[in-house]
Amino acid sequence: MKQGLKSIDWLFALHGLIILLLSIYFNLQLINLSILANNTASDLVGIKNFSYLLFYISGLGLVLYLPKLLTWSFFKRLSTVYLIYLFLSYFLRLTRQLNNKDFIVGAFQKNQFWQGNFLLPLFFMILLAFFLHRLLVAYDKQEWLPDYTGHEELLFYLLSASFLLQDSQYRASLLLPLRPLFASDELASYHLGLLVQVTSSLLCFAALIFIFSKAWQGLRMALATPYLAVASSAFFALFFNYTFQLGVKKSESIANYYVLPGAISFQLLILFALALLVYLVTNRYLIGSLLIFGLGSSLSLVNYLKEFMRSEPLLLIDFVWLRQLGLLIGFVSPSVIWLSLFFLIGLGFIYSYVRRRLVSPPIFSWLQRFFGSLFVLVSLVAVVYGNASYLNPLPSLAKLDKVLNINWLGFSSNARYKSLAYVWTKQLTTPIMEKPSQYNQAKIEELVKKYSQLAKDINRERTEKIDQQTVIYLLSESLANPERLDGIDLSASVLPNIDAIKEETTSGLMTSDGYGGGTANMEFQSLTGLPLPNFSSSVSVLYTEVVPKMKVFPSISDLYQKQNKVVIHPENRLNYSRHLIYQQLGFGKQVFTNSTKDKLLDVNRAGVNISDQTVYDNILARLDTKNSQFFSVITMQNHVPWSASTPEEVMVTGQNFSAKENANLTSYARLLAQTDEATIAFLEALQEIDKPITVVFYGDHLPSLYPEQVFSEQADSKYQTDYFIWNNQENQQLEYPLIRSNDFPAALLAHTNAKVSPYYALLTQLLNRAELSEKELEEVEADLKLLQYDMTIGKAYIKARPSFFEIK
Repeated sequence: MKQGLKSIDWLFALHGLIILLLSIYFNLQLINLSILANNTASDLVGIKNFSYLLFYISGLGLVLYLPKLLTWSFFKRLSTVYLIYLFLSYFLRLTRQLNNKDFIVGAFQKNQFWQGNFLLPLFFMILLAFFLHRLLVAYDKQEWLPDYTGHEELLFYLLSASFLLQDSQYRASLLLPLRPLFASDELASYHLGLLVQVTSSLLCFAALIFIFSKAWQGLRMALATPYLAVASSAFFALFFNYTFQLGVKKSESIANYYVLPGAISFQLLILFALALLVYLVTNRYLIGSLLIFGLGSSLSLVNYLKEFMRSEPLLLIDFVWLRQLGLLIGFVSPSVIWLSLFFLIGLGFIYSYVRRRLVSPPIFSWLQRFFGSLFVLVSLVAVVYGNASYLNPLPSLAKLDKVLNINWLGFSSNARYKSLAYVWTKQLTTPIMEKPSQYNQAKIEELVKKYSQLAKDINRERTEKIDQQTVIYLLSESLANPERLDGIDLSASVLPNIDAIKEETTSGLMTSDGYGGGTANMEFQSLTGLPLPNFSSSVSVLYTEVVPKMKVFPSISDLYQKQNKVVIHPENRLNYSRHLIYQQLGFGKQVFTNSTKDKLLDVNRAGVNISDQTVYDNILARLDTKNSQFFSVITMQNHVPWSASTPEEVMVTGQNFSAKENANLTSYARLLAQTDEATIAFLEALQEIDKPITVVFYGDHLPSLYPEQVFSEQADSKYQTDYFIWNNQENQQLEYPLIRSNDFPAALLAHTNAKVSPYYALLTQLLNRAELSEKELEEVEADLKLLQYDMTIGKAYIKARPSFFEIK
């Protein structure tokens, strides 16, 4: 060991350390002075003067090391780095401004294309170094300059990295978490945080420039080096960061931000790590690059299409649809399918062509692969689980959460302002429901007693039992009256019969939790009474993410015998694992389009999809006039894509709609008109049956055909559909003008004057929210959240009280 220490050139190492420290402090004080410059507080005068002193000392120290670096090669390389940095910085600025409609790409001056925060100080240092060198040469005193031979590259990379560190965008994001410390006079913490951030950033940027330089050298010699893999990962991260955010862009800001601070750096780091992991796994540059490009392009396209069609970004849970590729293809335009095929064929051709002409050796040694993979995985864990401390230089999930809580705005807003990577990471790491602070066994027992008494009170006034009649839950796909929307001109009313029914019975609008999608979530809520907002905002599909973890799975259908429970859905039984869900709920008959014992009878289509008339006829064919039944029915007629030529008299146009949008809107409206006729005929048929039958009819969400401008003046209308509750013998008109899908079990029991269990007494309280004080409503909502947690991922204390779900 002593021999090893003696072999070290300590003077050489000392010069390297001095160069590094001078570069750190020069940048540190340059940033620090940007805050102090406009601050005239008398108690900061001393700090400001000391900062100027450190700035000049570190600057003059760098000047002493610069003369030997002043060659044409140095200026050429530095200029190249600066120009590349300008374009990459502007590209990042463009990404950050995607949601800003006033950002004009070509307005370079306005958008601060030229970044001079470090350019001017560097110019003066070079000027001083030049004159110093000329002076020492004139007096033959060059030996006065420090001998740092071998450190030229280090100084070059640190100076180049300073361009990136002093970028106005980066400097603002770096100072954002530190400004509150400065404002609250926590100056020691502020300076420590700034030192950590500047040091880590400078080293990271210097390493990045070094890697890109080495990668370019390898590329010129057609060598696939580890440097090239790292540089390519950074390039792909930059490119796909843009395409991902482009897919969810919307011309508006939130809290005066077009993207929240830290969102872009968080996504860049995630994408960089994943791209590098691909190279490490494949260990071949060509196949790795094509795989990253193909996968990133596909995800970007799917993300755009889903946001366009359903106002929701691509989510991790959506990957289960790969098992139903044929169904997915049916929802996509043929031109997109052909374009995708040509794209894949093109990638295959490129690989085949290049592979035959170039040798593709391994990129990494086994040791590099091992430590590289370990480094990537540790980095991902650090980014995902790192804390929000100002001393943590890495972007992290905790930092993004801390900036602004917009989880309640849904997936699209979070993807738009916090990045798509943020949404995916939250889905992977967030529990499906937060534990309520008051949750314990005693509290659940208290709820049982409270709502058992309330059930007794309610049942004194009710005379019917719901299991003595047939109930048909009828979810009408995408049904929402377009007449309620601004700028829509219809030649004729498309839902006259349904509107007439709504005038005579309990009816109104239902608040949907989705736009252009979310059918399974509406169905779950309408059966269970459990509201989606009580679950984590990272939950996308309740059937696949929540139900498998539920310890108690309540449903209004539990009040019926297995042989009397029927599901009818004119689609694939595997969608959202519905066949398993219905099996768990004890449905004796499941009628789908395939792979079930019971088949749809006499199938006809309306446009592209199976008609509502076919579904209604199948309900009538399976009605048992002797036994009470429960039907859970979903239609598909009004699902995308829309294509209908009748009734011809129905024509619809939207203000400022494109020709394609008007064509879709007209087809959709014609399909609604067909639904309207089929529905009234179905209800008339039910009136002929001598047995009480109640229909809970509702649209699950609006179709995705409307441009965003339709909802600019009435945002709520984007999430409001039609509903009614109707009985074939006797109806009452209860006043529930606006309800949620989880209100349907309680609304059904109220409309039919049917007795309730303690659980439905709780839901009835929530249904009657308009009659409660604010304090009472908060208490009921808290009670339901406690119970919902207990049934989902809690201790399931309620299991010991089965009578809570029984109607006595």
